Amino acid sequence: MPPPAATRSLIPAAARAALSAGNRPVGLPALPRLPPNALQRAARVVVPVDVEIELPSGDTFAAVVRDLSTTGLFVVTDHALEIGAVVRLELRLPGTNVLSQASHHASAKIVRRADTGYGMLMLEPSRELVAAIDAIAQR
Repeated sequence: MPPPAATRSLIPAAARAALSAGNRPVGLPALPRLPPNALQRAARVVVPVDVEIELPSGDTFAAVVRDLSTTGLFVVTDHALEIGAVVRLELRLPGTNVLSQASHHASAKIVRRADTGYGMLMLEPSRELVAAIDAIAQR
């Protein structure tokens, strides 16, 4: 007899097991080297994270985080951003379950530009955001 509808999953058991195994997704790039003048304040982890960026003008756009740490992140975007500008971020980090997301807000200062995007320094990230990033790094 099949399980009751409330306990059935649309995701096959083998796929659920693979998704929840915590393995690094195939195809993620290795961390690039920091520029010679950059100061690494915290360990970076490569993880694609959706981010909504709010500019000082109030305009918003979606982008993807390439890597992040408890102090900063690198956002892949072709939008032109001003070095030194402060933006608001809504980061959608993986939750405690790999199939869930948790939304976190932070302010960040744009500190460097690269060919594929911008490095940002988070300004006073919340304890919850720092804990969520630490949890991702430990996986």
